[in-house]
Order: sequence, then C-alpha cells, then structure tokens
Amino acid sequence: MIPDRLLWLTDANGVPATLGRMFEEAGHELYLVGGSVRDAILGRSPEDLDYATDALPERVKEIVGEWADSIFTVGEAFGTIGVRFQGSTHEITTFRSEVYREESRKPRVTYSDTIEEDLSRRDFTVNAMAIRLPGAEIFDPHGG
Repeated sequence: MIPDRLLWLTDANGVPATLGRMFEEAGHELYLVGGSVRDAILGRSPEDLDYATDALPERVKEIVGEWADSIFTVGEAFGTIGVRFQGSTHEITTFRSEVYREESRKPRVTYSDTIEEDLSRRDFTVNAMAIRLPGAEIFDPHGG
C-alpha cells in the first residue's frame, strides 16, 4: 500500500499514471525520479516532473508524440525528451550510466539498461529513489 500523499500518482486520469500506462503498453519501464520523488514523498505538488525510462529518445518521442501538446528536444543529445501537456512539463530521460576516464574528471555519460544503474549515479539521498509508474511503487535500491 502506498502512502496517501502519493495517491495522486495513481489517479487514472493524471499525467504520471497515464504516461506510466503508455510506456507499459509500449513495452517499456517508466519511473518518476529525482526532485520529483522528493517532492512527492514530502507531500509537495511538483512544478514539473522528471522521469527515467529504458526507452531510447527516438522511442520516447514515438510513445508520447500524439498525446503531448508539444515536445522539445533540446536535451535529446543527453537522452532527455521534454513534453508539455496541459500546462505541465515532463522530462523523460533514458537510463544512463557514467564512466570516468583517467585523463578527465568529467564522466562520459552513456545509456544504461536498468533503473538500478541509473540511480547509482545519483547522490545517495532521496535522489537515488524512484517511483515506478503506473502503480506508484517506491523503488529504493540504495536505501535513500
């Protein structure tokens, strides 16, 4: 059972549950991540929502294309597709991992296959937690 403060994520007519179903029906995973999770757990209504998925950016555009009011691709090179729907912003990013090279302190970011790997690159606080959609199941592999 999920806490009452997260029930809005399971509202069948709400955007998070709708996106979760769309990705699930397309054979992909979708998780609410980052500050969006923190705000949801604290009972705050987030201004915009961040998601992580196993779908590559081109596939994300296919999944949300007809549904979204608009799509923005400014972050596509980094795996992020932005979506506007009924005045709210949703950023959907392909799972990523980081590889550090000896000659640089800057990581090389590549796509990953799992939410666990994506979360492992985040700081180990609430930002390393995710909420799987559409069911709003809290996923916390690192004890955030």
